[in-house]
Amino acid sequence: MKKLQGKGQTAALWAAAAATMAAIVLMALPIGAVLTFAPSPEERIERSYSYFDFGVLGMSGNGLPFLTACMSVLLLLWVVWHAVRRKNPGIDGRLVKLLSVICVVTSVLGLFLLSFSPVGYGISALLAVTSVLLFFTL
Repeated sequence: MKKLQGKGQTAALWAAAAATMAAIVLMALPIGAVLTFAPSPEERIERSYSYFDFGVLGMSGNGLPFLTACMSVLLLLWVVWHAVRRKNPGIDGRLVKLLSVICVVTSVLGLFLLSFSPVGYGISALLAVTSVLLFFTL
């Protein structure tokens, strides 16, 4: 697989940063993580929360949305650092790629443990786009 170089690499890194930022904005909205409550056997109530909300961890025991959100912020900072620095990433590039894959995996696993939502699919898709862009640039 041929890696991008020069301005193409910088443009791809900024595109990855934009996709990660869009995912973080979706995570911050209070419609990302959906919890289903069952007050009775016949009744189901669905409530949505932000990925950054500690209540999701307390009510469902699922820490994956919060973990995904925190790692995505770290990923954004790291990608912007690489885009600004414009040097050979070396081992940092491999760590950024690993972090992006972990973000995608925790996002998808969070969807399986919580109720599915279109915003959750969008977050997973944006993080997957970031991961693919990083694999072609770093």
